[in-house]
Amino acid sequence: ATPASVSVPEATNGISSSEASDGVEVLVTLPSDAVAGDVITVSIDGGTPVTHTVTAAEVAAISTPITVTLPQSAISAAGEGAATITTTVTDSSGNVSPAITTNVTIDTVAPGTASATPASVSVPEATNGISSSEASDGVEVLVTLPSDAVAGDVITVSIDGGTPVTHTVTAAEVAAISTPITVTLPQSAISAAGEGAATITTTVTDSSGNVSPAITTNVTIDTVAPGT
Repeated sequence: ATPASVSVPEATNGISSSEASDGVEVLVTLPSDAVAGDVITVSIDGGTPVTHTVTAAEVAAISTPITVTLPQSAISAAGEGAATITTTVTDSSGNVSPAITTNVTIDTVAPGTASATPASVSVPEATNGISSSEASDGVEVLVTLPSDAVAGDVITVSIDGGTPVTHTVTAAEVAAISTPITVTLPQSAISAAGEGAATITTTVTDSSGNVSPAITTNVTIDTVAPGT
């Protein structure tokens, strides 16, 4: 018989906080000799297992993966870092298939949270309002990385909910972690925000999809010269 197979799409880049919050789906494709009444058992790091009894309809559609969800409590119990999901199929006689192990990484901590120093943001050109000349070549947003930043993290900056600008952090930037990184909002973004008060929003997202708390910077756009 063709053995069972397992995939965990949400674990591709690490299991993030949002992915863990509603449980992590484990997709199990049945072995070719499965029958109704077989029991799929899934656990992570030896924690409380989740079981699913196979139905006749699932056997009839044997190539369609069955979803078994590990709850948030199981992910939390496994803790941060490397973990192993173990899947077996047991028949009505008690025979247990060879265990299928799937290595995953749990990363539910957003950059700049927990014990890390958070990111910080400054917009020097906005000190006395963003003028026409300052907006013309884009407005520089200076982002100092959180202390736990790593290469591959993504800085996202937008103004008043407009089209965001992203920057992927490099190893060299992490090595010089106290040096601010310049992310430039283009003139089009400033124009779209319009005259007057506006808010620049900055986040840092890690490779697992965890997003740091948003940093908001209030600015004033004043591109109209007196008497015009």
